Amino acid sequence: MRLMLLDEAELEMTLAAEHYELQCPGLGEEFLAAISNNLDLLLANRYIGQSFTVDGLVSVHEYVIKRFPYYIVYKVSTNCLTVISIAHQHRRQGHWYNRVHESPAIYRLTA
Repeated sequence: MRLMLLDEAELEMTLAAEHYELQCPGLGEEFLAAISNNLDLLLANRYIGQSFTVDGLVSVHEYVIKRFPYYIVYKVSTNCLTVISIAHQHRRQGHWYNRVHESPAIYRLTA
């Protein structure tokens, strides 16, 4: 199974890591490691996140990151797990809804 991230999801992850690194040296790297570990877990168990539909059409999943107040929003296809957002739990819920229908051409292969 392939892993792909939307550019916006990658940016969210990078900005969060930079924020944590400014708060405490090394914490940004721990955040990125937590994201990486959880993405590996999702690749092995793609349906463990809570599922729901957006616009009644697209099935997406949310998986809560332990230790950090973030969750991974993703959708699953036959051979690909696509990360839509690395979302902060206190950010406006659903800020990523408009990304669900974006063309796969904007996705970046990460692994």
